Amino acid sequence: MMLPLMSTPVNSPASLPPPLWKRVIIRALVGGAACGVVVSIAFGGLYFYTQHPKEWDKKAVQAATVKAVPLSRLNDKFEEVGTGVAFTIDLENTRSEDMTISQSVTIMQEDKASHALHGSFLKLDRDVFIPSHHAVSMSLDASDLCVAKYDPQTCFNTYFQDDSYIVLLDNSLKYEIRIPMPKLTIPSGQRIELPK
Repeated sequence: MMLPLMSTPVNSPASLPPPLWKRVIIRALVGGAACGVVVSIAFGGLYFYTQHPKEWDKKAVQAATVKAVPLSRLNDKFEEVGTGVAFTIDLENTRSEDMTISQSVTIMQEDKASHALHGSFLKLDRDVFIPSHHAVSMSLDASDLCVAKYDPQTCFNTYFQDDSYIVLLDNSLKYEIRIPMPKLTIPSGQRIELPK
């Protein structure tokens, strides 16, 4: 004996789809939650990218030629009151963008034996603009390293003999310029003289 199948009436609540307003609210909640997850992931990735330390660019600027000469600091009466050294460096910008080396760049020296960086008395007297794919000559100097009438080679050796590089570090742009330490050149026994 077969039992008759139970059928639900066509207009019963179980057979009707949910009202339109309920469907709109459910879809809006699901869509909003999915959008929120995507936006959170995007902001998280952006935050990680901006907080991740940038690598130092060691190839942006290359030192082509480096020369070191003795330096004398003179007073108003043209008497020598200090001696030091001046470095002339030709720097080449290898990037496709112009750049400026700020006067406030950090100047350090690298020890030959340990390769550790340490402070330097050298100073950059002005900002240096280097156009893209061009070389520009700049100078670093320290005129008060030694007392007046001091032997230039001994003065140079005291401050630079144990170092292999002068290193310029720009913390904001994250570039590093490595300048090989030259030997002191004494042109005809003369020194460059700078007024005080």
